[in-house]
Amino acid sequence: MSRGGNRVVVAAATCIGLAVAAAVFLVVQNESQRALKSSEEIWNQANDLLNAENVPAARKLFKQYVASWQAPNRERAEALLAQIELATSDDVVKQRLASLDDAQFQQCIQKTTLPDNDVTHPVLIRVLAASISRNADAATKQREDIKARKAADEALAAARREQELREKEAAEQAKREAEKKIAGGASAVRRLLGLNQGERKTLATRIAAIETALNVADLSSKTVFQQQVGRVDACIEMTGLLALSLGATPEEVEQISNRQVLADITADNVYQQLAGHLNIYIDMMELAAAKAGAPTEKCESVRRALRLEDGLARTVLQQVSSRIGGVSSIAALLAEALGADAAQLSVIALRVSTNELSADTVFQQMVARQSGIVFVLATAATAQGAPDSTVESVEAGARRDDLLTDTAQQQLAARLERTFQATTLLAKAIVEK
Repeated sequence: MSRGGNRVVVAAATCIGLAVAAAVFLVVQNESQRALKSSEEIWNQANDLLNAENVPAARKLFKQYVASWQAPNRERAEALLAQIELATSDDVVKQRLASLDDAQFQQCIQKTTLPDNDVTHPVLIRVLAASISRNADAATKQREDIKARKAADEALAAARREQELREKEAAEQAKREAEKKIAGGASAVRRLLGLNQGERKTLATRIAAIETALNVADLSSKTVFQQQVGRVDACIEMTGLLALSLGATPEEVEQISNRQVLADITADNVYQQLAGHLNIYIDMMELAAAKAGAPTEKCESVRRALRLEDGLARTVLQQVSSRIGGVSSIAALLAEALGADAAQLSVIALRVSTNELSADTVFQQMVARQSGIVFVLATAATAQGAPDSTVESVEAGARRDDLLTDTAQQQLAARLERTFQATTLLAKAIVEK
């Protein structure tokens, strides 16, 4: 074929291709327009049915509209479908009503609507209102069932906690009784025989060392709170020596003292540190009281009362006050076992109770309870033969401290120092007998 003939063939093919493409374009365009027109008709019909309150038929057409590939109002259709599902589903309505708090539930029942206003179409608002009214009783029962199950679960959990607490207390009591039986014989013999000369000398040296250490600690304390913790620690050490002089073994004392490190590690602030150290102080005072012959049942009674007050405490400051009260109660048992005048101890207890009632703050309550410890231990020191002049000096200092301090925190620090002095007088009186 000639070159001219080829050009004719190519031109013809091109024309045919363009004609086919144009035909396809027209077909697609026509189909698209028909689909768009069809979807618009479906959209309009669905809205008409919904406005006419034919909700099931409207739902069907809205689903058909969303499924079509030409749906310019797809998001609006999906939103209406979501409203239809919510307004027409009894299960969903009951579930939503059951999940509300009491105030919201009552409001929804009265207004026959839901709090989040998810349904906005006028027809569906009426459908939802009817559903809420229809399901109100069932939702009320469902809510009551949920509350009953929750209350039962909470009661069961509380019973389990109570059982665990009783088991823990029983285990601790059994452990303490076993330890007392092991150490009791040796302690009783030591109390009968008294301290030998070497023991007296060792204890006297340690008493002097603790006094010196407290003076150094006071000088290095940067705040009154650090001063309080340091003085509680000194009281613990001196009470430990008191327990040793009454027949406790070094192992018993060390077992309690060694817990101070753990108390410091677990404390996040100085108040928690003080509360932790006061727990150790209670244990050490109880050890001394037990070695002095205080009845076990009385110590256990104090422990039970302390656990109750400690459990009711809402703040760490209330815990501190509670535990100072625990030290005071066991110190009274110690003093009684050492022969302190019962009438005088009763007067001190009455004075402390009166001061607690007049306290306006938890800090003033702490000071009142700590004052009781000072006078109780001073009374015990007198019963053990401490010189009257030294005992009176400590008591007079405790009365005078309030004039020299500006805040309840400073008063508490001063009372802790007087407590240490009274404990020292008591320990010296026993060691020097």
